[in-house]
Amino acid sequence: MELVTPRGPNCRGSLMPKVSQVYALERVAQMLGEDLEMLEAIVSNDDNLSYGNIISVDTATDENTKLITAHGIEELHDMLSDARRRYGQKLVTLD
Repeated sequence: MELVTPRGPNCRGSLMPKVSQVYALERVAQMLGEDLEMLEAIVSNDDNLSYGNIISVDTATDENTKLITAHGIEELHDMLSDARRRYGQKLVTLD
């Protein structure tokens, strides 16, 4: 965590997480043992994870790649575990 300098007379400093490592969705799928297409569907909507856990990167080929922070991986894991407890072991994506 790093301390953010206050800007303005009524502002106080605050702690902001500093992202130092991100993971490609392919790697996240391997790490979690999950289907890549399902993870792509989840992160296609930035509102599915907390702000800052999904990072969009524009590449030289005009593709948009989604990267996930370590905290985002934890959040995905918890989200999928909760869904499996509620709805059963098998989760599928709908086309």
